[in-house]
This record gives sequence, C-alpha cells and structure tokens, in this order.
Amino acid sequence: MAGQEQAGQAVNGDDNVLGSVSARRGVLASAVAGVAVVACGGDTAPAAPAAKAEPTKAPAPAPTAAPAAPAAKTVPTVISAQTELQVWINDHGPQVQKWWDDELMPAFKKEQPNIKVVVKWENWTGVADRLNAVMVAGSLPDVFTGGAEWVGSMAGKKMALDISPYVKVWGESSDFTEPAMNATMSGGKNFGVPVTSDARVLVYRKDLFRAAGLDPEKQPTSWEELLDWGRRLTKTEGDKIAVSGYGMTTNWSSWCAYMYQAGGDYVTADGAKVTVDTAPAQDWGQFIWDVFNKFKLADPKGLQGAFETGQQAMTEAGPGVGLAMQKNGGLENLGIATPIKRKAQQTAVFTNWLCVGAQTKVPDASWKFVEFYTRAANMQKFHELRGSPPPRKSLQSQAYVKDNPVFRRFGEIAGQYGRAFTPSCAWTDFRQQLIDFNKELAEKQRTAKDVLPELGRDMAKSLGDCSK
Repeated sequence: MAGQEQAGQAVNGDDNVLGSVSARRGVLASAVAGVAVVACGGDTAPAAPAAKAEPTKAPAPAPTAAPAAPAAKTVPTVISAQTELQVWINDHGPQVQKWWDDELMPAFKKEQPNIKVVVKWENWTGVADRLNAVMVAGSLPDVFTGGAEWVGSMAGKKMALDISPYVKVWGESSDFTEPAMNATMSGGKNFGVPVTSDARVLVYRKDLFRAAGLDPEKQPTSWEELLDWGRRLTKTEGDKIAVSGYGMTTNWSSWCAYMYQAGGDYVTADGAKVTVDTAPAQDWGQFIWDVFNKFKLADPKGLQGAFETGQQAMTEAGPGVGLAMQKNGGLENLGIATPIKRKAQQTAVFTNWLCVGAQTKVPDASWKFVEFYTRAANMQKFHELRGSPPPRKSLQSQAYVKDNPVFRRFGEIAGQYGRAFTPSCAWTDFRQQLIDFNKELAEKQRTAKDVLPELGRDMAKSLGDCSK
C-alpha cells in the first residue's frame, strides 16, 4: 500500500514532513525555478514532455468474468433517517484533522443534517489486521481507506461494497487518472474512489553525480547503467556505506516496479495464478540481488541516511521528495528520471482510496460521505494541506500543481508510464511475502534462483486460501 516510507514521500499520517501550504507556496515557488527534470536520453524536460516513441503501456487488469452492467443507483439528495457513520481515515495529519473539524464536517452537516460522522484516525501499520478483526466481529466501519494493492483482497473477502451502481450515476470517474481509478477496480466492478495517488519514480542527486564525474543532466537508461553508476556513486567509510549509490531497502515499494520493467507481473491478468516462476521474475530477482550483493550499493540492514540529506545518490520516491529537498536547501540538485525501459517502460502507482464497508446497513449514507469527501474542491484543499498532487485531472490546472515542476513531472510520469497493481485476493499476504523474499536476497545473500520457488509456493498458498 501507499503507506511505505520513501525518501521525501508524503508519509501516511504525517503531514509535518511536507510542511505548511503557505510555506510551500512561498518558498517552493521561488526555489523550484532552477529544478531540471530529466527525460529518457538525458535531455532536460520542458513543461510538456518531448515527443518520443510510444512507451509500453500496462495492460488493464482483465476481469475474472464478464460482469453484467450494474444497474444505476439513485440516492436521495438528503438522507432523511437519523444515521451514524463509522469512518476510518488514513492519510491525515494535524492540518488535515483541523480542516476536518473546522470546515469539512460543518459543510457536510449542512448538506446532510441527519448524518453523524464518527471518525477514527487510522495509520497504515497494522490496519489490515484491525479491519480483519472487526470484519469477523461483524462491525466493519461504514467507510474506510483502502491501500494501493488492496482492491482484489477487499473484493474477494467481501470487505468492500461494489459501488458501481453509485459510480454510474455519479458520472465523475473519468475525472480521475487512469492508474488511480484502475486501483479501485476488480472484476470489472468499482470498489472505491481515489483519494491519494502517486508514482514511484527514480530520483537522483545532481551534486553527487557531478562529484562522481557523471553528467548531472543525464539519467541511467538501463539497469546496467543504474548498477554501474550506483557503484561509482557509493561511498564507504571503513566497512560502512556512508552514501548509498542506490537507496534500495527491503521495503517492497522501493523495488516492486522493476518486475514490470522486466516485462513480468506478480499474478496473471485475472489475478488467479502466481507468476513469479517466469524469466522476467528471475531477471527482477537477480537485479535486486545485484544491488545488495554484487555491487553493494546499499546496506541490507538499513540505509545510513536520507536522500534529501545526501546519504543516497539515487532512490525511488514519491512527489513529496521535492519539498523534502527544498527543506534541506537542495532542490536545485533534484533530478527526476523517466522510468527505465528493459522489456517494458512502466512504474508502479500507489493509490489509496475510500470504500464503503460491505457490512454497512446504510450504504446510501455511506456513499453520500464518500462522494462529498472526494469532491474536487475538497480534494484540492486536502492535497494543498498535505503538499501532494491530487488524482483528479481537473485539479492539474490549479496553480499549486501546474506551477510546481516536481508535481507536474510526477503527474506526467504517472500518466504516461504508471500502472496499478493487478488485482488479486491475496495481495495483503503478498506484500509481506515479497518483503521476506527481499530479505532472503539482501540479508542472507541467497540467490533469486533459490528463493523464487519458495516465494511462488507461499504466494500460491495464500492465493489458494483466499480463493476458497
């Protein structure tokens, strides 16, 4: 899910890392003027991406069966019955919570005077287990936040309600970016509405490139270049890595996209079969092994410092990296790379979304809240407070997005190369299994050839268990 902490990424539940909207508008507006963003081949990218060959596009996840078109669901303008909604919200912080209390909920109460919203401010650590527990008890919240790879699990376990009938009447799904909306779909049905969405992108420090004799206006264009340049950028002090040439961690969100670049996937298009026993998976696994063991670009026990403070020369990050660099006085040294093409030119997009709990007794009222929360005006305010770009297309023209070259570049990359995770009912198990796989390679130095069969068996068992 999108709760994985990356260099400069907006960490879920912590808006402080992004600073205030006033600081962003004042300081960042002047600081980003010198930021150069890099297109494939090393040319400085203009505001609009240069014409180039069409990238390999991620196929849309195929439904498990051809579903019947959902009947439209018309909801009363005002819910007449006295209703209490239990709502669990992730992706928040002090500023968002204050806005919720002072502005958002009073506005919702004015529209829906008979609905009382009881909010629980959640965090990503352990929330899946907490949701599983309340589901067993028959008390799922009416509305809660779903993580990036969750939709197959939420649909398969019947934790999230199919809201396709509401979405059909709503008519605003086309205002969301394709990767963001795909993250809420499983089997041709819609199970949520995007709230946050960002691509994981290769970023690098121009100052460290210069110091290593590399052209700061060019990015690595192959895995081989990334590994070789990472070797040249890595600095050691005794037996410790002082500067990681490539800041990979055992946290799966920092390397999951390389499976897609290898031309593979974790499951088949219908989510019914595990696909980590393939040549692309072997290529992907070998790349991870090379980062930690052959080239020794990062310490498998943990990185010594952050990208924005100069302890990582390259890493994968979300759009919050811009403000993190600006806060550390180094925004002009930020390079943003186009995803590398190996077999395919793709990257992972992490989308968190609001869904209606499948056990709710008040689906109409729950949908009313989801629709209100994700309105364009509310999403604009929410993302301004968090310092993050919104997934709504209509908001891309707003000044805080279009005048921010970091947000603009990340949006271009997400739109051109981004893909959602292929839905599977076992993704909530896959995540930990992938982390364990990485640790076997990085910490125990076992080869991908040895560990991939074990990963395949573990993932297949989880898939079988959740498919029953």
